Amino acid sequence: MMDAQTPKTLQPATDDLAGNELFFATLQEITSLINGGRAQETIFESVLSCALQMLHAQAVFLITVDGGRIRKFARRVSTDGQLHDVERYELPSHAGISRWVLLEGQPVHVPDVGADPRYHPSVDSLPGLRTSAVLAAPLKVRDAVLGVLVAVNRVQENMPFDLRHLRILSLLANQTAIAIENGKLFRRAEQLAVTDDLTQVYNYRFLKMALRREVKRAARFSQRFSVLMIDVDNLKRYNDRNGHLRGSEVLRMIAQVLVREARSIDLVAKYGGDEFVIILPQTEREGASVLADRIKMSVETTAFPLVPPGIITVSQGLATYPDNGLTAGELLESADIALYAAKESGKNRVSTAGIESSGSLRRRRDPHGHGPAESL
Repeated sequence: MMDAQTPKTLQPATDDLAGNELFFATLQEITSLINGGRAQETIFESVLSCALQMLHAQAVFLITVDGGRIRKFARRVSTDGQLHDVERYELPSHAGISRWVLLEGQPVHVPDVGADPRYHPSVDSLPGLRTSAVLAAPLKVRDAVLGVLVAVNRVQENMPFDLRHLRILSLLANQTAIAIENGKLFRRAEQLAVTDDLTQVYNYRFLKMALRREVKRAARFSQRFSVLMIDVDNLKRYNDRNGHLRGSEVLRMIAQVLVREARSIDLVAKYGGDEFVIILPQTEREGASVLADRIKMSVETTAFPLVPPGIITVSQGLATYPDNGLTAGELLESADIALYAAKESGKNRVSTAGIESSGSLRRRRDPHGHGPAESL
């Protein structure tokens, strides 16, 4: 079988493709790679290498289309049988025979590309390769076509591609499509595991892990970082008047404001109910205060459904490592107490742990039923 340890000299398979053990071993290997959760490019490399060997092709490439991104992964064999490394290309647009296969969802055998007006060399061939014949099969899962698998030229020019080769390519394309689809499902499952379904920011589970990791990193490198705990003011009253569906939309909009105002290195998470937490790496209290003030102004000037700007606001509690806690739980508790002080002093404001909140002894419980120091 051909994988990352494949020898650089290609050993062609026998011409009896129907009875070729390599064909079944190839399908078994690809299935094993898919079930093992291997990276897509590892699977692509195996598919390309095996297709070269089974079809006696000079080159094989895979075109994937994901949103507006079109990528090509290719392998070729030199005239002396040397197997080249995987080539990668970003295509600005899709055209040619492969585009026709993508749109129609049907495989095609083109024995003479010079006689086919669909042929587009920049897409249907590779740099430096003189293409004469093409096989192309769609990467199809149910009714969706995810890309195209293409074989170019046979090594033995006197033994051209035929329909048997197209069937082989189509079966490989089907397996590759399953690998791509499984990869998408796996990434989606990963995202759901760490994302709050309503607001699409990180969830409480991921927040706990990220905050512990940030504490360890800051302790190791003697750095500081800050935590903002944010509570939506007046949301209960808003829900009573406008319904919980509208309240959910407010939370989604608040999350969007937080993500927009935060830096790319900051982590925004849903803490529970109507509360959020932002972790600000390598940020002193003063820098965190600037972000908190920006969030405050942005929220109070936002027009939420059915109410004018200024009705929905946020109160915020700010805590900084190591001044206000040496553990994730202690930091959340300090930010929580500061948040309570901000609510008690009139809402729509920022309170800093150890300063404005120093007189408050109240310890609120987190939305999951534990005190912050106990839950982390």
